[in-house]
Amino acid sequence: MAKPIHLLLLALTALVPSLPVSGASLQAAAGAGWPSPSGRFFFGFYATDGGLAVGIWLATAPNVTVTWTIDRNFTPATGGTLQITDDGRLLWAGANGQEYRNLAVPPQPAVAGAMRDDGNFVLYGADGAVVWSTFEAPRDTLLPGQQLGPGAQLFSSISDTNRATGKYRLVNQLNDGNIVMYSVQTPNVAAAAYWDTSTRVGRAATIALVCIGIMTCASIAALLAATRLFWASRRAVHRRLADADAEGLDALDEEAPLRSYRYKELEQATCSFREPLGRGAFGTVFRGSLHNGQTAIAVKRLEKVVEEGEREFQREVRAIGRTNHRNLVRLLGFCQEGANRLLVYEYMSNGSLAERLFVNRGGCGGGSGLPYPPSWGERMGIALDVARGLHYLHDELERRVIHCDVKPQNILMDASGTAKIADFGLAKLMLPDQTRTFTGVRGTRGYLAPEWYRDSGPLTVKADVYSYGVVLLETVTCRRSMELEEAGEDRTLMELAHEWLVGGEAKLVMASDEAVDASEVERAVKVALWCAQVEPQARPAMRTVILMLEGHLAVPFPPPPASS
Repeated sequence: MAKPIHLLLLALTALVPSLPVSGASLQAAAGAGWPSPSGRFFFGFYATDGGLAVGIWLATAPNVTVTWTIDRNFTPATGGTLQITDDGRLLWAGANGQEYRNLAVPPQPAVAGAMRDDGNFVLYGADGAVVWSTFEAPRDTLLPGQQLGPGAQLFSSISDTNRATGKYRLVNQLNDGNIVMYSVQTPNVAAAAYWDTSTRVGRAATIALVCIGIMTCASIAALLAATRLFWASRRAVHRRLADADAEGLDALDEEAPLRSYRYKELEQATCSFREPLGRGAFGTVFRGSLHNGQTAIAVKRLEKVVEEGEREFQREVRAIGRTNHRNLVRLLGFCQEGANRLLVYEYMSNGSLAERLFVNRGGCGGGSGLPYPPSWGERMGIALDVARGLHYLHDELERRVIHCDVKPQNILMDASGTAKIADFGLAKLMLPDQTRTFTGVRGTRGYLAPEWYRDSGPLTVKADVYSYGVVLLETVTCRRSMELEEAGEDRTLMELAHEWLVGGEAKLVMASDEAVDASEVERAVKVALWCAQVEPQARPAMRTVILMLEGHLAVPFPPPPASS
């Protein structure tokens, strides 16, 4: 006679054909997972920055939507298997079969697990009761039927490709049922609230917190009808969100709150603008500090005529104030007092990419304290940082942003060496239904796409892709794009790179003879050349650039590049 545990497993597997049971395993690979009965949700391995993570995703075409990650701050890894052990644990075992990491240790041993169609992955005990479930541990998303209980909170993710804990948290307050958004590092006090409902929620709700500090609140009925979250109406961040209609959807406005500074505050913070860091579009950037010297800042003082400066000021505030990405320099606040127009940014302590690549080749780049040149791995990390920042501007905002002046001087390095895109002074916002915008010729010679010179014709995000291609080649080679022309040669660095690539010796275009795999150099040079094609439609989107640089997509041999 079969043991009760076997009868239980037989009954469960009849209901859920893909049910993982004790002893079963799942080989680690991107997209490998145990599906729900309908195939809508999967529990298993998904690709993330740097390797694989374990979680749940909604199988939406063409991309997947991650709804839950088992340990968001765990360093991604590769290889091994996912399994329910004989003693009832959910385990990620190493490739050598040894225990690598416990993912779940239920209070009672689990004998089986199931990915349900509601997006909940559960583990069952020998008596058939659920002993562990993902719904009990929400991360950054709530699904229909899942509740954010009293005192529970959601934490934002860093980005759509990095599910590590971000900067914001959404709390269902224990004392009053008020739903409040705080910065991760602030206490649960009214003065620190980033946003709140000022209501007592008396119905089930689905709440998703995304990386830029904007939340979506929808009724379960609306979410079930729509399957995915959409923004229907918007309100300013500090306004109160009224109870949503049972059939409707409410969300916060795209305008993120920025601190408004008095001119005298910034004058004192910069010691009367004594220490310039450099010149940007329409103004000079000065070093400063706030909070008795505890917080370093960079203050950009707009210096052009009032009319031009006003347009520039409004453009930057609107564009940057809505963005929050690890690869974009963060705007902290502004000053609009009389004729004074100033922008306050986070301070980037390690200078610009131009300084790292081209300045002081005998020692440390630009006095940043970081060695010259950056290693190959560092340079490729920088290239990916910039690509992710541009992808965010082009594809992840409700209104696309064209930077218009992508160059090494506008790529700054923070204390940890992360690259961030700076100076949105030339950025042009696009309306939601726009793919093109008309504007006068801007930017910097050597980085300008050919369409800039075509009677100031239609401009798309592909102009930024061209500029990125030039920056990528400079980053690969540690050579300035214009150095050949300035030396009197009749060809560009791009053209030289293509010649070497045709000859099968792409590595020779590099300024140094560092030990780097030739295939890696060839891949990066190919991507740069594709980005620098004459026709905008021939250039890849930044998402494709990222996939090619990471090795997830093959890179075809490119035609000759355009000349700027």
